[in-house]
Amino acid sequence: MFSLTRRAAVNSTHLSLVTRSILSRSLATVKTTVEAEDNILKEQRKNRPTSPHLTIYQPQLTWYLSSVHRVSGVMLAGIFYGITCAYGFSSILDLGFNSDVVVNYWNELSNTVQYGIKGALAFPFFFHLGNGIRHLIWDAGKELTLKGVYRTGYAVLAFSAIAGSDSETDLSNFKERLLKGCRISSSSTVSRILAVEAEAEEDEGGGEMSSNNAPWSSRIEVRFGRSDSRASSVTAAAA
Repeated sequence: MFSLTRRAAVNSTHLSLVTRSILSRSLATVKTTVEAEDNILKEQRKNRPTSPHLTIYQPQLTWYLSSVHRVSGVMLAGIFYGITCAYGFSSILDLGFNSDVVVNYWNELSNTVQYGIKGALAFPFFFHLGNGIRHLIWDAGKELTLKGVYRTGYAVLAFSAIAGSDSETDLSNFKERLLKGCRISSSSTVSRILAVEAEAEEDEGGGEMSSNNAPWSSRIEVRFGRSDSRASSVTAAAA
């Protein structure tokens, strides 16, 4: 009995010595500086995952559209305010940045680059527009179910694809359509002036406006549309 007790005491002493040795090795202090501690903390933070950790979630349409909506808004706003500020500072500081410079620079680009720029602007614009309308629908208390959220999300993607591609095609003839609209507007203004002049001449008792008293020095042909979409022409003759 005494031998067993002595053996147990020896074993416990041996274990305590081993435990102390292990603890002394694992808890050994290391001399360091404040800068070294900061570097250790920075390295530890780099290895920590983002909270919430996006990689543990399944990619879904909802948060994809939400992210793209914000990115497209920031991008479009940055381009708009950037060009606006450039025009403003150019006019104040006389930097020579005006619409003629922009048009000349645009015409020097190849068709491929022009279509790329148009697409890069058209698709985000219509996506942001459609998704903004989608948010207004939610604000009205509609389409708030999971199916409604996905249904409106796919509708926004379809609208962006169709409107963006269509606008990219239409922008190629934007200059011609703009000039045509200016001609129509000018023609409409001229036709109204001619009508007022004719009424003034008749009120003065001159009857029909004679060529000698006509205030115009050229022959003007004005074309305008009627409500039934049929075109007619009014010709004013002047000396």
